[in-house]
Amino acid sequence: MIRQLVLLALILLLAAPASASFGIAGGHIRYIYVYGDSYNDDEEIWTGFLEDHGIEREQFWTAASGGARAEHNDTAGEFGCDAADPPGYDLCKGFIEKQVLYLDGACRSDYSTAGHSANRDGKTGSTCIADRDIGPNDICVFATGTNDVNQGSPVSWAGTYGPGAEAAVERILDEFDRVGCPTVVSSSVPLIRGYPSNFWRDDLDLDYNDNAILFSEWLKAEVETRDNMVFVDVREEFDRIATVHGEAAFLSLYDCAGGRGSDYPSECADGVHPHYTAGILGYSGRELQAQMMGRAILNLRNRVRNAPVWIGN
Repeated sequence: MIRQLVLLALILLLAAPASASFGIAGGHIRYIYVYGDSYNDDEEIWTGFLEDHGIEREQFWTAASGGARAEHNDTAGEFGCDAADPPGYDLCKGFIEKQVLYLDGACRSDYSTAGHSANRDGKTGSTCIADRDIGPNDICVFATGTNDVNQGSPVSWAGTYGPGAEAAVERILDEFDRVGCPTVVSSSVPLIRGYPSNFWRDDLDLDYNDNAILFSEWLKAEVETRDNMVFVDVREEFDRIATVHGEAAFLSLYDCAGGRGSDYPSECADGVHPHYTAGILGYSGRELQAQMMGRAILNLRNRVRNAPVWIGN
C-alpha cells in the first residue's frame, strides 16, 4: 500500500506543470526593454518602485528618446523621415520605429546613444528586437503618441496624421508579438498646452489634447486585442483626479498654477510631462505615472513566472 502511494505521488509530481524561474537578476524576469518617447527615456523613474519588488536597475535596457514619434508622416523622405535627416536617422523624430525595427535592412539605433541620460550602465549594441535575445522571459515597455499628436487639428489628425501613426504602432506591436515579449503599453497624460506656445488655450480652435484622446482610444482598443499585452491608461487616472479632487490637484501633477484659459504661468511645467515634485495629493505626477506602469510590469512578471513559453528570435 505504501509503495502504491509513493508511486501515485511520483506520477502526480511528474504530471504537474513545470514552473520555471527565469532571470539573471531579480524579479523572475531577465531584462526590461523600454521603447518610446520622453515618458520612458529616463529609467530613474522606475527604480524606486520596482527595486522594492526585486527588480534591479541593471535589468533595464532603455532605448526611448525624447521627442520621438511613431511616424513623422512627412512624404519628403523614406519611411516618413524628412529629406534633410542624415542616412543614420539620428535626428529623425519620426522613429520610435527605428528603436524597434530594421529600416533599410539594419537597426538604426544603439544603446550607447539612446535615451535621455538613460544609459548609465554602459550598455551598447543594437536596440532593435531582431538583434536582441528577447522573448517571454523579458518584459517590453512602450509609450508613444505624445509627440505624434502635436500636429494638425482633430479633423486632420483623424484623416491624415493619425492613420500614419497607427500604422507605425501596429508594426511595432507586431514585432513585440513576434518574439512573444510581454508588453506594457502606456497612454500619454492629458496634454494641457495648445499651439504654438499658449499652454492654456481657451478658443479650442486647435487643441492637441483632442488628438491625444483619439490616439489613446485607438491604442487602448488595439492593445486589448493582443493577449500578451496590457494597456496602462495614465490619461484616465489623471482625468479621474481632476474629477474627484478638483483642478488644483490635477494641475499640481504638472506643477502648475493658474487655470485653463489663463496666461502661461512661469511656475508651470511644460504641460506635456508630469512633474517630479509632489503636489497637493502628496505625490508627483511622475511618481503616479511610474507606479502605474511599474505595477503593470509586475503583473506581467507574474504571468512570466507561471507559464513562460519561449518564442524569441
